[in-house]
Amino acid sequence: MNVIPNSADNGASTLTVQYIHYGHLRLTGLCQASATVVPSIIIIFLPGVTAQHQEDVSNSFELAARAATKQVSGTNYTRWFRFFQSVLRNIHWFTLQAESERTIRDPVLDIIPVDDLERHLASEALWALQDPEHEDALRLFCDQHPSSGAAREDIRQLFFGGGGRYTRPAKFQLALCSEVDGDVSVSSFFIRLHNRGAGRVTIAFHKYGLNTRLFERLRSGLKKKLEDSGESKQVRIEY
Repeated sequence: MNVIPNSADNGASTLTVQYIHYGHLRLTGLCQASATVVPSIIIIFLPGVTAQHQEDVSNSFELAARAATKQVSGTNYTRWFRFFQSVLRNIHWFTLQAESERTIRDPVLDIIPVDDLERHLASEALWALQDPEHEDALRLFCDQHPSSGAAREDIRQLFFGGGGRYTRPAKFQLALCSEVDGDVSVSSFFIRLHNRGAGRVTIAFHKYGLNTRLFERLRSGLKKKLEDSGESKQVRIEY
């Protein structure tokens, strides 16, 4: 597999993919990477995910995150995550695989079990958050941080540096979404900073599948619920 970064005319970063094998998915040609940020979650969409399913995933994860935040106050992130998952189950997501939470000391991007293309796309998306033009995305992803400066510092340390000191307790999810023959799945890494300073960092892995046939029945209602809430926000990043 050869993944060659290059520059498009509009200034966006693109990837020339000469050969990719992802499960049963084979792609050739030019693809532009994209991600969507919802509260404390960045979702990287791998090549082949349709626009409709990108919207379905973004709406699902935003709804679950906002519902969990309303239900669970403070920094009880274990309870927050359980509620987040319960909302996903109620809207026809199911768990395909799960690994228990564990303590990590190395950079997140070094230890997550993904292939080269996925790691590259995740790295590019997280670096894009450092760009001032993506300030809104950064603040949404780091919605527990008091300032953009503190958010950038923790993101660099957590995903690229490893160890070190952090500005405050926080939670994040790094999610990678793929689609093969119409089947949608999301590999999600739930990351917690347990306390400020030289605090403990933990990560848990869950892979979710979506029952697209059942989800179609509630797609419009879910979207309307987010729109009517007056607080829905998603920021798309193309890089």
